[in-house]
Amino acid sequence: MRIRKGSATVEAALLMPIILSVMIVLIETSVFMYNRQAASAIAGSSVIYGLQMEHESSSYVQKKIEAYVRKECKSKLVMTDMPEYEVNVTASKIRVVIPVSMEMPFDQMLRRIGWGGRMTFTAKKAGQRVDPVAFLREIRRAGRIRAAGKAKTKQEQ
Repeated sequence: MRIRKGSATVEAALLMPIILSVMIVLIETSVFMYNRQAASAIAGSSVIYGLQMEHESSSYVQKKIEAYVRKECKSKLVMTDMPEYEVNVTASKIRVVIPVSMEMPFDQMLRRIGWGGRMTFTAKKAGQRVDPVAFLREIRRAGRIRAAGKAKTKQEQ
């Protein structure tokens, strides 16, 4: 029986690049998934933040939301550039769009076989602004309609 010294070293030398490549791809994909979830949470919380400022002007609310999104993106998104977010505030609606984009790991190698590029995701959230005075007027109007319906029902009986 022949002893093969060094065969484990050769096998490890062949397998280590493959194992490391798989681990790097898994880590990069995990970071992208984290950034995707973080961008979605930032967009949702910024819309809620803006909806809480119901008595403020649209321009003031937009400035506050943009500052909030900028601060949150800097603190929560990792291994990516600052996204080109978009905040639209009108009298009746707030909309926040945050695109997240990351280079794929081994991008140059993957492009040679037809894959590669960037991993991208766009978080979009929107909310309806409600004027409190108009809301109360609508509640009163609905109450008057309901009362009129009850009175009409009593007259028919």
